[in-house]
Amino acid sequence: MTLSAYDLFTFKARPRLPVVLASAVLAALIIFVAQLSLPDRPPGLQTATTYAAALDEEGVGTSHEKQWLLEPEGVQRSFEEPDYSLLSARQPHEIGCDIPLEGANSGKLAFIGIFSSSLNGKGRRDLYRKHILPEWPDEVEIKFILAHPPAVKYPLDSLKRLKILDGLKQEAEEHKDMVILDIDDNIDFGKTFEYFKWVAQHYAGDGQVRGRPRFVMKADDDTYLVMPNVVRTLQSLNCKKNVYWGTSAGSSGHFRQYFRGLGYGLSWPLVSWIGSADLPYAHKIKIEDARTGQWLRLLDPVLDPVQRIDYGWAMGDWNQLNYTTETVALPSDRDYTPEFGSDVLDIIDFGKVMPPNAKSPKYNKLSAMGQKDLEEASKVEKAPLPGVITDLPDERAGPLDEPTPQPASSS
Repeated sequence: MTLSAYDLFTFKARPRLPVVLASAVLAALIIFVAQLSLPDRPPGLQTATTYAAALDEEGVGTSHEKQWLLEPEGVQRSFEEPDYSLLSARQPHEIGCDIPLEGANSGKLAFIGIFSSSLNGKGRRDLYRKHILPEWPDEVEIKFILAHPPAVKYPLDSLKRLKILDGLKQEAEEHKDMVILDIDDNIDFGKTFEYFKWVAQHYAGDGQVRGRPRFVMKADDDTYLVMPNVVRTLQSLNCKKNVYWGTSAGSSGHFRQYFRGLGYGLSWPLVSWIGSADLPYAHKIKIEDARTGQWLRLLDPVLDPVQRIDYGWAMGDWNQLNYTTETVALPSDRDYTPEFGSDVLDIIDFGKVMPPNAKSPKYNKLSAMGQKDLEEASKVEKAPLPGVITDLPDERAGPLDEPTPQPASSS
C-alpha cells in the first residue's frame, strides 16, 4: 500500500495525541491534589500571618519590578540612600526599655533567634536541642527562625515541597521552638527584617509586656553561642541605650560600618523601631548584616546615639586566629582542640563560674574600627570593653595580650 505525505504525517501523529492528552490530565490532577493537600496551620506554630502561603507567591525569583534591585548598581545605591519610613517612625529614645525581669509583667533578658534553613537545617536544630538547649538559661528565650520553603517551578516539585512542609509541621508540634516567617526562605529576600518585625509585633503594646526581651539577637545555626559569656555581657548593659552588640572583625570594606551576621544583638528600642517600620523592598533585601548597619546609621547621633560593643576577634568566627575563655561564639567548622586555643569546656566553665585564679581577659586583636567605636561609646557612657570581666580585682588587669605574671615556683 502506497501512503501519501499527508497519510504519513497523520499516521505518526495520531498515536501521540492520546499520550499528550493523558499527560495533561495527569499533570492537572497532580496540581489539584497538591493544592488540596497543603497542611493546615499546626497548633502552637508561631507564624507571622499564615502557614500555608501560596506556592507561587514569589515564583522562582522576584518580579520584574524588583529585578533591578538585584543588580549591583541598584543594590549599592540602596545601602546609601535614606529610608523615610524609619526617619518618620517613632524613634528609639521615644520607645524606651521599661522591662523588669521579675514580677507579673516580667520580661526576658534576651530573645535569641537562630536562623535555620527550612530545607536542610533539621540536623543543626537537633544538635542544638540535644547539647545546648537543655542547659539554656531561663532568662533567655530561644527560637529557630525559618521561612517557607522556596516556591517551585515545576508541578512535580510541589510534592517535594509538601513533604518538607509536612516535616516542618511535625517538628514544630513536637518541639514548639520554631517561628516560620511568611516569606520564602532566602536570607537575601529580607529574612532579618521579617524577624525583627515578628519580634516587634509579638511583644508590641503600651507599658510593660510580659515576655518582652531587653535584647534581641540574631545568630546563624552554624554558630554555637557560649551562653554563660553572652549572659554575663548582656547583664552588664543598659537596654535603654541603643546597644549594637557583635563584631566588625573581618567585615567587608565595600559597606560602611556594620557587625557581621554570624551573631549580633540589638536592644529592644532598636528592634521595635526597625520592626514597626514599613520598609520598602529595596531596603530589606541583600547582605543582611550590612543592611542592619545601614538602618542604624539613620539614627540621630544626638538624640539616639548608638552604643556599639565590638568584640573584634574575641567573638569566635571561622577565620579567627584562636579562641580563649572570653569567646562568646564558636563556629561549627573549627577544630576545637587545646592546641588551637582554650579547651571548649574551659570556655564554658569560665563563664559559669569565675575561678579564683582566673587570668585577666586578653584578646588576640581588636579591629581599628571596633576600637574607635569603643572610644566614641565611652564619651556617652562608661561602657566595659567588649568581653572584659569587670568584677576582676584591679591588680589582675593588664594590657591587651599581656600574660598575667605567674608566681615563682617554690622548688
